[in-house]
Amino acid sequence: MSPDTTVALGAPTVNDEDVAADNLAGTVTVLAIGAISAEAELDGYALRPNGAQLMSFDTTVVLPGGVTARPGDVWRYDGVVYAPEFEAAPIGVPETANLDALALYGSSLLLSFDVALDMNGVHFDPEDLAQFDGTTFSMFFDGSAAGIAPGLGLDAADYLPCNGHLLLSFDGSGSVGGVAFDDDDVLEFDRAATWEMAYDGAAHDADWDTADLGAVQATVDLGPGPAVVFGQTVTADANKSTFRWPSVAPYRAVRGSFVTSAAIGSYAVTLTILGAANTFTDPAVPIPGGGFWYLIKAGGCTQTSWQSTLGLEPGRDASIP
Repeated sequence: MSPDTTVALGAPTVNDEDVAADNLAGTVTVLAIGAISAEAELDGYALRPNGAQLMSFDTTVVLPGGVTARPGDVWRYDGVVYAPEFEAAPIGVPETANLDALALYGSSLLLSFDVALDMNGVHFDPEDLAQFDGTTFSMFFDGSAAGIAPGLGLDAADYLPCNGHLLLSFDGSGSVGGVAFDDDDVLEFDRAATWEMAYDGAAHDADWDTADLGAVQATVDLGPGPAVVFGQTVTADANKSTFRWPSVAPYRAVRGSFVTSAAIGSYAVTLTILGAANTFTDPAVPIPGGGFWYLIKAGGCTQTSWQSTLGLEPGRDASIP
């Protein structure tokens, strides 16, 4: 997360150009994102699974290496160099728009701007979250439709793939879904109707009272279990690409490749599918002489097992939890 002003969060002092990690157990650590000018405020942040950090700033700033980041842009930092991830001007985002919330949704970016704008025939307000798939903008979170009061701006966001929920922070105080919040809080929204407090800034550190939380990225700890069995029989259709089970349920499916049945023991995952249904389709075709294997388990943000019948599957590799 990042504050909009310099604030002491436990032992470290965190500036508005910094990103700090709170382990929710009393330890705050300032992360390494390179030497960012003190004149800039970091107001958008996301972390890719490969460790690359995405960031946006509230003003034009020259990053280490001499590259220039503008307020509507997103830049990627791999620990050594900075490279553009999203450039606003070439796709028609006006120069007056500051990108002030950033999250990842699969291969798409989720973006919020501090001014109202129209993109691809869709109107976005500052409380909204737009999905950009590399070509087109579409509405992902409509703030007013979800109960956010006019005048509030969304200024921090994250998407939780394990349950499809959003983490959201706003630039002022208010109430939504019966939950009162301030600008240093993070709310969790199930993208249907339920809101709850995910991170109460001032409750974690009283110094948050003087700052607005301006960027958020969460890591979900799935915990050690106990494992929960999926409890449904998965069958494959004759087309060998559609898989189904009796009842609709949140699920997580992974796929890998093999050439002979003995090669399946490596369990290298090449595809992950998340959803809530009783079927999914993978149209990919394996290499000649090869095939795919799949493992399916219950979805959600708690630890579950890949096993369909605990320990009894024919040929089950005992190394899989």
